[in-house]
Amino acid sequence: MHERGSGRTTRQLAALPDGGVYLVHTQAMVRYCQMLLQHIGRARDAIAFVTADLNERAILGRRVTAWDVDHAYFDLAARDRRLQAWDALELAAGRGPLGTQ
Repeated sequence: MHERGSGRTTRQLAALPDGGVYLVHTQAMVRYCQMLLQHIGRARDAIAFVTADLNERAILGRRVTAWDVDHAYFDLAARDRRLQAWDALELAAGRGPLGTQ
């Protein structure tokens, strides 16, 4: 279950430093997360958002210093793309998501 309305996404975004990367399942979720950032007093572009479909373009050539994955990602992302995006971010960062550290 992905705990809708619990505030977990807001807490994850608050913990991720500026310049971090956040993995979400859709572009609609990107817009929602940008609104959450604005709501907690951060710039909408303080964090780079990556979806399963766009992961390669969004992170190739970047050194990812911190990243996390939305708690609902594995419930909602397309089955064939979810691990591919996770693996690409882990490779770019050299470590797992913030939520597992």
